[in-house]
Amino acid sequence: MRRWFAALLALALTWAPRPAALAAEKVIVNYGVETELTTMDAQIVSDGTSYTIIENTMEGLTQFDKDSNVIPAIAESWDVSPDGLSYTFHIREDAKWSNGEPVRAQDFVFAWRRLADPRTGSETQFLMADTSGIKNAEAIAYRGADPETLGVKALDDRTLAVELDHPVPFFLSLLLFPSFYPANEAFFKAQGDRYGQGVENVLANGAFQLTYWDQGGSLSTVERNPYYYARDEVKVDGVSFVVIKDAQSALLAYQNGDVDKIALTGELVEQFKDDPECRIIDGSFLWYVLCNHKNKFLANPDFRLALAMGFDKQELCSGVLKDGSHPADYFVPSMLATGPDGKDFRDGAPTYLHYDKDKALEHWNAAKKALGFESVSLSLLVEDTESAIGVATYLQDALQKNLPGLTINLESMAKKARLQRERDREYELSLTRWGPDYADPMTYLDQFVSNKTKIGWTNAHYDEMIKEASSGKTALDPAARWQLMKDIEAELLKEAAVLPVYQKNSALLQKAYLTGIEEHASIGNLFKHATKAVNP
Repeated sequence: MRRWFAALLALALTWAPRPAALAAEKVIVNYGVETELTTMDAQIVSDGTSYTIIENTMEGLTQFDKDSNVIPAIAESWDVSPDGLSYTFHIREDAKWSNGEPVRAQDFVFAWRRLADPRTGSETQFLMADTSGIKNAEAIAYRGADPETLGVKALDDRTLAVELDHPVPFFLSLLLFPSFYPANEAFFKAQGDRYGQGVENVLANGAFQLTYWDQGGSLSTVERNPYYYARDEVKVDGVSFVVIKDAQSALLAYQNGDVDKIALTGELVEQFKDDPECRIIDGSFLWYVLCNHKNKFLANPDFRLALAMGFDKQELCSGVLKDGSHPADYFVPSMLATGPDGKDFRDGAPTYLHYDKDKALEHWNAAKKALGFESVSLSLLVEDTESAIGVATYLQDALQKNLPGLTINLESMAKKARLQRERDREYELSLTRWGPDYADPMTYLDQFVSNKTKIGWTNAHYDEMIKEASSGKTALDPAARWQLMKDIEAELLKEAAVLPVYQKNSALLQKAYLTGIEEHASIGNLFKHATKAVNP
Protein backbone atom coordinates (compact mmCIF):
# COMPACT_ATOMS: atom_id res chain seq x y z
CA MET A 1 0.00 0.00 0.00
CA ARG A 2 2.78 2.44 0.92
CA ARG A 3 4.75 1.57 -2.21
CA TRP A 4 1.61 2.08 -4.29
CA PHE A 5 1.01 5.49 -2.72
CA ALA A 6 4.60 6.58 -3.25
CA ALA A 7 4.41 5.61 -6.90
CA LEU A 8 1.12 7.46 -7.34
CA LEU A 9 2.48 10.58 -5.66
CA ALA A 10 5.60 10.49 -7.80
CA LEU A 11 3.40 10.35 -10.89
CA ALA A 12 1.38 13.31 -9.64
CA LEU A 13 4.54 15.32 -9.13
CA THR A 14 6.55 14.33 -12.21
CA TRP A 15 4.36 12.90 -14.99
CA ALA A 16 2.10 14.62 -17.54
CA PRO A 17 -0.34 16.20 -17.38
CA ARG A 18 1.53 18.46 -14.98
CA PRO A 19 1.74 22.20 -14.28
CA ALA A 20 4.64 24.06 -15.83
CA ALA A 21 5.87 24.96 -12.31
CA LEU A 22 6.96 21.36 -11.85
CA ALA A 23 9.53 21.45 -14.64
CA ALA A 24 12.82 19.98 -13.47
CA GLU A 25 14.80 23.20 -13.83
CA LYS A 26 12.54 25.14 -11.48
CA VAL A 27 12.85 25.33 -7.71
CA ILE A 28 9.53 24.17 -6.27
CA VAL A 29 8.57 23.78 -2.62
CA ASN A 30 6.36 20.72 -2.16
CA TYR A 31 4.15 21.31 0.87
CA GLY A 32 2.05 18.49 2.28
CA VAL A 33 -1.44 19.58 3.41
CA GLU A 34 -4.38 17.63 4.83
CA THR A 35 -7.26 19.22 2.92
CA GLU A 36 -8.03 20.31 -0.63
CA LEU A 37 -8.20 23.82 -2.04
CA THR A 38 -11.90 24.71 -2.14
CA THR A 39 -12.05 28.33 -3.34
CA MET A 40 -9.86 31.25 -4.38
CA ASP A 41 -12.54 33.80 -3.49
CA ALA A 42 -11.01 35.88 -0.69
CA GLN A 43 -14.38 37.11 0.55
CA ILE A 44 -15.82 33.57 0.73
CA VAL A 45 -12.89 31.40 1.86
CA SER A 46 -13.27 29.61 5.19
CA ASP A 47 -10.79 26.69 5.25
CA GLY A 48 -7.11 26.54 6.11
CA THR A 49 -5.60 25.26 2.86
CA SER A 50 -7.52 27.79 0.77
CA TYR A 51 -6.52 30.59 3.16
CA THR A 52 -2.85 29.64 2.82
CA ILE A 53 -2.95 29.58 -0.99
CA ILE A 54 -4.85 32.87 -1.15
CA GLU A 55 -2.42 34.48 1.30
CA ASN A 56 0.45 33.49 -0.98
CA THR A 57 -1.20 34.82 -4.14
CA MET A 58 -2.92 37.93 -2.78
CA GLU A 59 -2.09 40.92 -0.61
CA GLY A 60 -4.14 43.50 1.22
CA LEU A 61 -3.24 46.99 2.28
CA THR A 62 -0.95 45.74 5.04
CA GLN A 63 1.16 42.66 5.76
CA PHE A 64 3.33 41.15 8.50
CA ASP A 65 7.08 41.20 8.54
CA LYS A 66 8.88 38.08 9.76
CA ASP A 67 8.34 39.16 13.39
CA SER A 68 4.58 39.73 12.92
CA ASN A 69 4.84 43.52 12.90
CA VAL A 70 2.40 45.30 10.59
CA ILE A 71 4.16 46.86 7.58
CA PRO A 72 3.00 48.29 4.22
CA ALA A 73 1.84 45.99 1.44
CA ILE A 74 -0.42 47.24 -1.38
CA ALA A 75 -0.64 50.48 0.57
CA GLU A 76 2.82 52.02 0.58
CA SER A 77 1.79 54.35 3.43
CA TRP A 78 -1.22 55.65 5.36
CA ASP A 79 -2.36 58.56 7.48
CA VAL A 80 -4.51 58.26 10.60
CA SER A 81 -6.49 61.09 12.15
CA PRO A 82 -5.72 62.00 15.80
CA ASP A 83 -9.08 60.57 16.94
CA GLY A 84 -8.41 57.24 15.19
CA LEU A 85 -11.58 57.49 13.09
CA SER A 86 -10.18 58.35 9.65
CA TYR A 87 -7.61 56.38 7.66
CA THR A 88 -6.19 57.42 4.30
CA PHE A 89 -4.28 54.71 2.44
CA HIS A 90 -1.93 55.47 -0.44
CA ILE A 91 -1.81 52.64 -2.98
CA ARG A 92 1.66 51.92 -4.35
CA GLU A 93 2.09 52.84 -8.00
CA ASP A 94 3.65 49.50 -8.96
CA ALA A 95 0.90 47.30 -7.48
CA LYS A 96 -0.58 45.24 -10.32
CA TRP A 97 -2.90 42.33 -10.91
CA SER A 98 -1.55 39.23 -12.63
CA ASN A 99 -3.20 40.38 -15.88
CA GLY A 100 -1.05 43.51 -15.81
CA GLU A 101 -3.78 45.92 -14.72
CA PRO A 102 -3.04 48.28 -11.80
CA VAL A 103 -4.48 47.55 -8.38
CA ARG A 104 -6.69 50.55 -7.62
CA ALA A 105 -8.37 51.96 -4.55
CA GLN A 106 -11.70 51.07 -6.21
CA ASP A 107 -10.73 47.37 -5.99
CA PHE A 108 -10.82 47.64 -2.20
CA VAL A 109 -14.09 49.55 -2.22
CA PHE A 110 -15.73 46.85 -4.36
CA ALA A 111 -14.36 43.95 -2.27
CA TRP A 112 -15.27 45.51 1.07
CA ARG A 113 -18.80 46.36 -0.03
CA ARG A 114 -19.16 42.79 -1.20
CA LEU A 115 -17.91 41.51 2.17
CA ALA A 116 -20.48 43.65 4.01
CA ASP A 117 -23.36 42.67 1.71
CA PRO A 118 -25.38 39.78 3.22
CA ARG A 119 -26.17 38.52 -0.29
CA THR A 120 -22.52 37.46 -0.61
CA GLY A 121 -22.98 34.92 2.18
CA SER A 122 -19.49 35.33 3.59
CA GLU A 123 -18.71 33.44 6.79
CA THR A 124 -16.36 36.27 7.73
CA GLN A 125 -18.88 39.04 7.13
CA PHE A 126 -18.80 39.68 10.87
CA LEU A 127 -15.22 40.94 10.53
CA MET A 128 -16.62 43.81 8.52
CA ALA A 129 -19.94 44.19 10.32
CA ASP A 130 -18.94 43.74 13.95
CA THR A 131 -15.16 44.01 14.14
CA SER A 132 -13.84 46.59 11.68
CA GLY A 133 -15.73 49.59 13.03
CA ILE A 134 -16.20 50.89 9.46
CA LYS A 135 -19.16 53.26 9.18
CA ASN A 136 -22.47 51.66 8.20
CA ALA A 137 -20.99 48.16 8.00
CA GLU A 138 -23.37 46.84 10.65
CA ALA A 139 -26.39 48.51 9.04
CA ILE A 140 -25.51 46.96 5.67
CA ALA A 141 -24.91 43.50 7.06
CA TYR A 142 -27.89 43.26 9.39
CA ARG A 143 -30.42 45.95 8.57
CA GLY A 144 -30.56 46.06 4.78
CA ALA A 145 -28.71 49.33 4.20
CA ASP A 146 -27.26 49.96 0.74
CA PRO A 147 -23.68 48.56 0.46
CA GLU A 148 -22.68 51.81 -1.25
CA THR A 149 -23.15 53.61 2.07
CA LEU A 150 -20.15 51.75 3.55
CA GLY A 151 -17.62 54.18 5.00
CA VAL A 152 -14.96 53.56 2.37
CA LYS A 153 -14.27 55.71 -0.68
CA ALA A 154 -11.78 55.89 -3.53
CA LEU A 155 -10.66 59.52 -3.66
CA ASP A 156 -8.72 58.58 -6.82
CA ASP A 157 -7.11 55.44 -8.22
CA ARG A 158 -4.38 55.48 -5.60
CA THR A 159 -6.09 56.97 -2.53
CA LEU A 160 -8.49 55.06 -0.31
CA ALA A 161 -10.36 56.84 2.50
CA VAL A 162 -11.89 54.83 5.35
CA GLU A 163 -14.16 56.21 8.09
CA LEU A 164 -14.75 54.36 11.36
CA ASP A 165 -17.58 54.72 13.87
CA HIS A 166 -15.16 54.19 16.75
CA PRO A 167 -11.43 53.62 17.15
CA VAL A 168 -10.27 50.04 16.54
CA PRO A 169 -6.81 49.46 18.04
CA PHE A 170 -6.06 46.47 15.81
CA PHE A 171 -7.49 47.94 12.58
CA LEU A 172 -4.26 47.82 10.57
CA SER A 173 -3.58 44.19 11.49
CA LEU A 174 -7.18 43.29 10.62
CA LEU A 175 -6.59 44.48 7.06
CA LEU A 176 -3.98 41.81 6.31
CA PHE A 177 -6.64 39.10 6.67
CA PRO A 178 -7.91 37.74 3.28
CA SER A 179 -11.48 39.00 3.80
CA PHE A 180 -10.12 42.52 3.28
CA TYR A 181 -8.13 41.73 0.14
CA PRO A 182 -9.15 43.62 -3.02
CA ALA A 183 -11.13 42.29 -5.98
CA ASN A 184 -11.04 43.56 -9.56
CA GLU A 185 -14.69 44.39 -10.24
CA ALA A 186 -14.61 44.03 -14.03
CA PHE A 187 -12.86 40.67 -13.81
CA PHE A 188 -15.20 39.51 -11.04
CA LYS A 189 -18.30 40.31 -13.08
CA ALA A 190 -16.87 38.68 -16.19
CA GLN A 191 -16.43 35.38 -14.31
CA GLY A 192 -19.97 35.20 -12.97
CA ASP A 193 -20.54 32.17 -10.74
CA ARG A 194 -17.13 30.79 -11.71
CA TYR A 195 -15.19 33.49 -9.86
CA GLY A 196 -12.54 31.90 -7.64
CA GLN A 197 -13.37 28.40 -8.87
CA GLY A 198 -10.55 27.74 -11.34
CA VAL A 199 -7.16 28.87 -12.54
CA GLU A 200 -8.74 31.02 -15.24
CA ASN A 201 -11.25 32.52 -12.82
CA VAL A 202 -8.95 34.29 -10.40
CA LEU A 203 -6.42 37.12 -10.42
CA ALA A 204 -3.41 37.49 -8.14
CA ASN A 205 -1.71 40.60 -6.81
CA GLY A 206 0.76 38.84 -4.50
CA ALA A 207 4.06 37.00 -4.74
CA PHE A 208 2.61 33.99 -6.59
CA GLN A 209 -0.26 33.19 -8.92
CA LEU A 210 -2.32 30.01 -9.16
CA THR A 211 -1.24 27.92 -12.16
CA TYR A 212 -2.70 24.48 -11.49
CA TRP A 213 -5.71 23.22 -9.57
CA ASP A 214 -6.73 19.59 -9.65
CA GLN A 215 -10.23 20.23 -8.30
CA GLY A 216 -11.31 17.50 -5.95
CA GLY A 217 -7.87 15.96 -6.34
CA SER A 218 -4.53 16.07 -4.63
CA LEU A 219 -2.55 18.97 -6.12
CA SER A 220 -2.61 22.76 -6.45
CA THR A 221 0.36 24.80 -7.60
CA VAL A 222 1.34 28.46 -7.49
CA GLU A 223 4.18 30.09 -9.43
CA ARG A 224 5.95 33.43 -9.28
CA ASN A 225 3.74 36.36 -10.25
CA PRO A 226 5.77 38.41 -12.78
CA TYR A 227 3.70 41.50 -12.00
CA TYR A 228 4.31 41.44 -8.24
CA TYR A 229 5.83 44.72 -7.06
CA ALA A 230 8.44 42.90 -4.89
CA ARG A 231 9.08 40.03 -7.31
CA ASP A 232 12.86 40.30 -6.77
CA GLU A 233 12.33 39.21 -3.15
CA VAL A 234 10.75 35.91 -4.22
CA LYS A 235 13.42 33.19 -4.28
CA VAL A 236 11.58 29.99 -5.21
CA ASP A 237 9.78 29.47 -8.50
CA GLY A 238 6.65 28.07 -6.95
CA VAL A 239 4.89 25.99 -4.32
CA SER A 240 2.93 22.78 -4.84
CA PHE A 241 0.29 22.00 -2.23
CA VAL A 242 0.06 18.21 -2.11
CA VAL A 243 -3.01 16.82 -0.35
CA ILE A 244 -2.14 13.79 1.80
CA LYS A 245 -4.80 13.04 4.41
CA ASP A 246 -3.17 9.97 5.93
CA ALA A 247 -0.30 10.73 8.32
CA GLN A 248 1.70 7.61 7.46
CA SER A 249 1.41 8.36 3.76
CA ALA A 250 2.53 11.94 4.39
CA LEU A 251 5.57 10.66 6.31
CA LEU A 252 6.43 8.26 3.49
CA ALA A 253 6.23 11.09 0.97
CA TYR A 254 8.50 13.21 3.18
CA GLN A 255 11.05 10.46 3.64
CA ASN A 256 11.05 9.80 -0.11
CA GLY A 257 11.70 13.48 -0.79
CA ASP A 258 8.36 13.96 -2.55
CA VAL A 259 7.34 16.70 -0.10
CA ASP A 260 9.52 19.14 1.83
CA LYS A 261 7.27 19.91 4.78
CA ILE A 262 4.47 18.07 6.57
CA ALA A 263 2.58 18.10 9.86
CA LEU A 264 3.00 15.18 12.25
CA THR A 265 0.23 13.73 14.39
CA GLY A 266 -0.27 11.09 17.06
CA GLU A 267 2.41 8.45 17.50
CA LEU A 268 4.57 10.02 14.80
CA VAL A 269 5.20 13.06 16.99
CA GLU A 270 6.60 10.86 19.73
CA GLN A 271 8.65 8.96 17.17
CA PHE A 272 10.26 12.02 15.57
CA LYS A 273 10.32 14.60 18.38
CA ASP A 274 14.12 14.34 18.66
CA ASP A 275 14.71 14.48 14.91
CA PRO A 276 16.65 17.67 14.00
CA GLU A 277 14.11 18.35 11.24
CA CYS A 278 11.18 18.21 13.72
CA ARG A 279 9.80 21.38 15.32
CA ILE A 280 6.94 21.95 17.77
CA ILE A 281 5.22 25.27 17.09
CA ASP A 282 2.89 27.02 19.50
CA GLY A 283 -0.43 27.60 17.80
CA SER A 284 -3.55 29.68 18.34
CA PHE A 285 -6.05 27.32 16.73
CA LEU A 286 -8.76 26.17 19.11
CA TRP A 287 -10.65 22.95 18.45
CA TYR A 288 -14.14 22.72 19.91
CA VAL A 289 -17.52 21.10 19.39
CA LEU A 290 -20.43 23.13 18.06
CA CYS A 291 -23.82 22.32 19.58
CA ASN A 292 -26.94 23.02 17.55
CA HIS A 293 -29.17 24.68 20.12
CA LYS A 294 -32.22 24.05 17.94
CA ASN A 295 -31.95 20.41 18.97
CA LYS A 296 -34.17 19.91 22.04
CA PHE A 297 -31.49 17.98 23.92
CA LEU A 298 -28.64 20.35 23.11
CA ALA A 299 -30.81 23.33 24.06
CA ASN A 300 -30.71 22.06 27.64
CA PRO A 301 -27.80 23.56 29.68
CA ASP A 302 -27.37 20.44 31.86
CA PHE A 303 -27.12 18.28 28.75
CA ARG A 304 -24.37 20.49 27.30
CA LEU A 305 -22.52 20.74 30.61
CA ALA A 306 -22.51 16.96 30.86
CA LEU A 307 -20.94 16.71 27.43
CA ALA A 308 -18.42 19.47 28.16
CA MET A 309 -17.15 17.87 31.38
CA GLY A 310 -17.56 14.25 30.33
CA PHE A 311 -14.21 13.67 28.61
CA ASP A 312 -10.61 14.00 29.75
CA LYS A 313 -8.90 16.67 27.63
CA GLN A 314 -5.47 15.95 29.05
CA GLU A 315 -5.76 12.28 28.16
CA LEU A 316 -6.82 13.29 24.65
CA CYS A 317 -3.80 15.59 24.25
CA SER A 318 -1.18 13.31 25.72
CA GLY A 319 -2.61 9.96 24.61
CA VAL A 320 -4.09 10.71 21.17
CA LEU A 321 -2.66 13.93 19.75
CA LYS A 322 0.84 13.72 21.26
CA ASP A 323 1.89 16.93 19.52
CA GLY A 324 2.18 19.35 22.42
CA SER A 325 -1.43 20.51 22.19
CA HIS A 326 -3.01 21.81 25.41
CA PRO A 327 -6.37 20.99 27.03
CA ALA A 328 -8.72 23.93 26.47
CA ASP A 329 -10.70 24.77 29.60
CA TYR A 330 -11.29 28.13 27.94
CA PHE A 331 -12.24 29.58 24.57
CA VAL A 332 -9.68 32.36 24.06
CA PRO A 333 -6.35 30.57 23.57
CA SER A 334 -3.05 31.43 25.16
CA MET A 335 -0.27 33.06 23.13
CA LEU A 336 -2.81 35.05 21.11
CA ALA A 337 -2.69 38.57 22.49
CA THR A 338 -1.09 40.68 25.19
CA GLY A 339 -3.18 43.05 27.28
CA PRO A 340 -2.49 46.59 28.48
CA ASP A 341 -0.78 45.08 31.53
CA GLY A 342 1.74 43.34 29.30
CA LYS A 343 0.38 39.90 30.19
CA ASP A 344 -1.13 37.19 28.02
CA PHE A 345 -4.94 37.08 28.05
CA ARG A 346 -4.91 33.72 29.80
CA ASP A 347 -2.55 34.91 32.53
CA GLY A 348 -4.81 35.22 35.56
CA ALA A 349 -8.00 34.51 33.61
CA PRO A 350 -10.40 31.86 34.96
CA THR A 351 -10.80 28.46 33.33
CA TYR A 352 -14.00 26.52 32.78
CA LEU A 353 -15.51 23.13 32.02
CA HIS A 354 -12.72 21.00 33.47
CA TYR A 355 -13.04 17.24 33.14
CA ASP A 356 -15.08 15.99 36.10
CA LYS A 357 -16.74 12.63 35.59
CA ASP A 358 -18.92 12.87 38.72
CA LYS A 359 -20.14 16.39 37.99
CA ALA A 360 -20.79 15.45 34.35
CA LEU A 361 -22.96 12.58 35.56
CA GLU A 362 -24.89 14.93 37.86
CA HIS A 363 -25.68 17.22 34.93
CA TRP A 364 -26.52 14.20 32.79
CA ASN A 365 -29.06 12.89 35.30
CA ALA A 366 -30.55 16.38 35.67
CA ALA A 367 -30.97 16.57 31.89
CA LYS A 368 -32.56 13.12 31.83
CA LYS A 369 -35.07 14.21 34.44
CA ALA A 370 -35.88 17.51 32.77
CA LEU A 371 -36.21 16.07 29.25
CA GLY A 372 -37.66 12.67 30.16
CA PHE A 373 -35.27 10.35 28.33
CA GLU A 374 -33.20 7.29 29.20
CA SER A 375 -31.24 7.07 25.97
CA VAL A 376 -30.41 9.46 23.16
CA SER A 377 -28.43 9.26 19.95
CA LEU A 378 -26.56 12.24 18.45
CA SER A 379 -24.44 12.60 15.34
CA LEU A 380 -21.02 14.27 15.42
CA LEU A 381 -19.70 15.72 12.17
CA VAL A 382 -15.95 15.33 11.61
CA GLU A 383 -13.77 16.11 8.62
CA ASP A 384 -12.07 13.18 6.95
CA THR A 385 -8.51 13.72 8.18
CA GLU A 386 -6.70 11.23 10.36
CA SER A 387 -6.13 13.62 13.27
CA ALA A 388 -9.72 14.91 13.34
CA ILE A 389 -11.14 11.39 13.17
CA GLY A 390 -8.81 10.35 16.01
CA VAL A 391 -10.12 13.17 18.21
CA ALA A 392 -13.74 12.44 17.32
CA THR A 393 -13.31 8.74 18.06
CA TYR A 394 -11.87 9.58 21.48
CA LEU A 395 -14.81 11.89 22.23
CA GLN A 396 -17.23 9.20 21.11
CA ASP A 397 -15.71 6.54 23.35
CA ALA A 398 -15.29 8.76 26.41
CA LEU A 399 -18.75 10.31 26.33
CA GLN A 400 -20.53 7.02 25.71
CA LYS A 401 -18.62 5.49 28.61
CA ASN A 402 -19.19 8.33 31.09
CA LEU A 403 -22.77 9.26 30.16
CA PRO A 404 -24.97 6.13 30.27
CA GLY A 405 -27.60 6.03 27.55
CA LEU A 406 -25.71 8.30 25.15
CA THR A 407 -24.80 7.14 21.66
CA ILE A 408 -22.53 9.25 19.45
CA ASN A 409 -22.54 8.46 15.73
CA LEU A 410 -19.63 9.86 13.72
CA GLU A 411 -20.29 11.36 10.29
CA SER A 412 -17.01 11.73 8.41
CA MET A 413 -16.89 14.01 5.37
CA ALA A 414 -14.71 16.45 3.48
CA LYS A 415 -14.13 19.73 5.28
CA LYS A 416 -16.06 21.70 2.67
CA ALA A 417 -19.13 19.55 3.24
CA ARG A 418 -18.82 19.88 7.02
CA LEU A 419 -18.59 23.67 6.80
CA GLN A 420 -21.68 23.78 4.59
CA ARG A 421 -23.63 21.60 7.03
CA GLU A 422 -22.63 24.00 9.82
CA ARG A 423 -23.69 27.04 7.78
CA ASP A 424 -27.05 25.43 7.06
CA ARG A 425 -27.38 24.29 10.70
CA GLU A 426 -27.93 20.76 9.44
CA TYR A 427 -26.03 19.07 12.23
CA GLU A 428 -26.33 18.13 15.89
CA LEU A 429 -22.70 18.21 17.02
CA SER A 430 -19.72 19.20 14.88
CA LEU A 431 -16.01 19.02 15.67
CA THR A 432 -14.54 22.23 14.29
CA ARG A 433 -11.78 24.74 14.88
CA TRP A 434 -11.22 28.47 14.86
CA GLY A 435 -8.00 30.30 14.10
CA PRO A 436 -7.33 33.97 14.80
CA ASP A 437 -8.15 36.55 12.14
CA TYR A 438 -6.25 39.16 14.13
CA ALA A 439 -4.36 39.31 17.43
CA ASP A 440 -7.21 40.16 19.81
CA PRO A 441 -9.58 37.98 21.91
CA MET A 442 -12.56 39.41 20.04
CA THR A 443 -11.62 37.28 17.02
CA TYR A 444 -12.86 34.27 19.02
CA LEU A 445 -15.66 35.83 21.04
CA ASP A 446 -17.71 37.85 18.58
CA GLN A 447 -18.63 34.90 16.35
CA PHE A 448 -21.43 33.93 18.77
CA VAL A 449 -23.59 37.06 18.76
CA SER A 450 -27.20 36.11 18.21
CA ASN A 451 -27.64 37.40 14.67
CA LYS A 452 -24.80 35.45 13.13
CA THR A 453 -24.01 32.36 15.18
CA LYS A 454 -24.10 28.90 13.59
CA ILE A 455 -25.25 27.31 16.86
CA GLY A 456 -28.68 28.95 17.16
CA TRP A 457 -27.83 30.36 20.59
CA THR A 458 -29.37 33.64 21.69
CA ASN A 459 -28.11 35.57 24.69
CA ALA A 460 -29.00 39.26 24.93
CA HIS A 461 -26.48 39.90 27.71
CA TYR A 462 -23.70 38.34 25.63
CA ASP A 463 -24.68 40.51 22.66
CA GLU A 464 -24.65 43.66 24.79
CA MET A 465 -21.21 42.89 26.20
CA ILE A 466 -19.79 42.24 22.73
CA LYS A 467 -21.19 45.56 21.51
CA GLU A 468 -19.80 47.42 24.51
CA ALA A 469 -16.33 45.92 24.05
CA SER A 470 -16.43 46.69 20.32
CA SER A 471 -17.99 50.14 20.11
CA GLY A 472 -19.07 51.33 23.57
CA LYS A 473 -17.22 53.53 26.04
CA THR A 474 -15.35 50.49 27.31
CA ALA A 475 -13.79 50.05 23.86
CA LEU A 476 -11.79 53.23 24.53
CA ASP A 477 -10.49 52.01 27.90
CA PRO A 478 -7.93 49.21 27.25
CA ALA A 479 -7.88 47.88 30.83
CA ALA A 480 -11.67 47.87 31.20
CA ARG A 481 -12.08 46.29 27.76
CA TRP A 482 -9.62 43.53 28.65
CA GLN A 483 -11.62 42.64 31.76
CA LEU A 484 -14.90 42.81 29.86
CA MET A 485 -13.64 40.27 27.34
CA LYS A 486 -12.87 37.90 30.21
CA ASP A 487 -16.48 38.37 31.37
CA ILE A 488 -17.67 37.66 27.84
CA GLU A 489 -15.75 34.37 27.78
CA ALA A 490 -17.31 33.44 31.13
CA GLU A 491 -20.81 34.11 29.75
CA LEU A 492 -20.12 31.90 26.74
CA LEU A 493 -18.87 28.96 28.80
CA LYS A 494 -20.84 29.08 32.04
CA GLU A 495 -23.54 26.89 30.48
CA ALA A 496 -21.33 25.41 27.74
CA ALA A 497 -22.80 27.20 24.74
CA VAL A 498 -19.92 25.51 22.90
CA LEU A 499 -17.63 22.72 24.05
CA PRO A 500 -13.91 23.64 23.97
CA VAL A 501 -11.61 20.65 23.46
CA TYR A 502 -7.94 21.58 22.92
CA GLN A 503 -5.57 24.29 21.76
CA LYS A 504 -3.65 22.95 18.82
CA ASN A 505 0.11 23.00 18.67
CA SER A 506 1.80 21.83 15.50
CA ALA A 507 4.54 19.27 15.14
CA LEU A 508 6.30 19.69 11.81
CA LEU A 509 8.92 17.96 9.74
CA GLN A 510 10.73 20.39 7.45
CA LYS A 511 13.73 19.60 5.29
CA ALA A 512 16.95 21.29 6.40
CA TYR A 513 17.46 22.68 2.89
CA LEU A 514 14.16 24.61 3.12
CA THR A 515 14.29 27.90 5.05
CA GLY A 516 12.61 31.28 5.20
CA ILE A 517 8.97 30.19 5.44
CA GLU A 518 7.13 32.69 7.62
CA GLU A 519 4.57 31.34 10.12
CA HIS A 520 2.19 33.75 11.83
CA ALA A 521 -0.60 33.11 14.34
CA SER A 522 -3.39 34.71 12.30
CA ILE A 523 -2.32 33.65 8.80
CA GLY A 524 -0.78 30.55 7.29
CA ASN A 525 2.64 29.68 5.89
CA LEU A 526 4.02 32.44 3.67
CA PHE A 527 6.54 31.37 1.04
CA LYS A 528 7.54 34.78 -0.38
CA HIS A 529 10.94 34.66 1.31
CA ALA A 530 11.38 30.88 1.29
CA THR A 531 14.67 29.46 0.03
CA LYS A 532 15.14 25.89 -1.12
CA ALA A 533 18.87 25.29 -1.32
CA VAL A 534 18.55 21.87 -2.90
CA ASN A 535 16.01 20.68 -5.45
CA PRO A 536 16.18 16.91 -5.04
